[in-house]
Amino acid sequence: MGSLILETLPYAIAAMLAAPIVLVVSALIIGKAERPVRSASLFVLGAVLLDVLFAAAVLAAYRAAGMDAGSGDVSAWIDSILGALFLVLGVKAVFTNPTPEERAVQRARVEKLATARAMGLILGGVAVQIINADALAVFASGLKEIATTDPFPAVFFTIVVVVAVFLFIMLIPYHLPIEMYLIAPEKAGMSMRSMSGWLLDHSRMLEIVVGLGFGVLFLWKGLAVLLG
Repeated sequence: MGSLILETLPYAIAAMLAAPIVLVVSALIIGKAERPVRSASLFVLGAVLLDVLFAAAVLAAYRAAGMDAGSGDVSAWIDSILGALFLVLGVKAVFTNPTPEERAVQRARVEKLATARAMGLILGGVAVQIINADALAVFASGLKEIATTDPFPAVFFTIVVVVAVFLFIMLIPYHLPIEMYLIAPEKAGMSMRSMSGWLLDHSRMLEIVVGLGFGVLFLWKGLAVLLG
């Protein structure tokens, strides 16, 4: 189990870094909601529900397609496509600079979600995760490490634990503000406001760094197998 968690770890970290703006949403929910922990937890729950269903569907598809330890080329193609996707996102961020008006619209949408009711928060968690399709793409690629394990985990508990660890890391931008609030409620507000402001101001640079960095990493990983 430990080795499988280590194999999926780079994908989990990449999925986490693919959606840093989510941290802003979670922080605003904590700052604006009447019941901060409950509201933020409902937002996280929406993302978790989608991810669990997504994981079950992807693993079932991999098994149905016959993905196993001998599917090295297929696995490498998946990594190569993922790397190309990240590179496209990184290059797009280089040449795309949102206007102040576009940033204001984005912030207004986030603040509206932050004050939504219970079902709105759950659906918001689902929607934000769908919008961050690049994180889901990384998640799907990481799941292939489970599907191609030799031997395939015979104990269902092993799969559950590996996926749970993956999701915990991947969803750090969702649940970190909750933990900060629980540890230090008095200081959390100021810390999250400064953190949210920094992320909003530097979101384009983060997209460039994450896109180009992980694009090169996964493309190299895939091409090394295909060309080797």
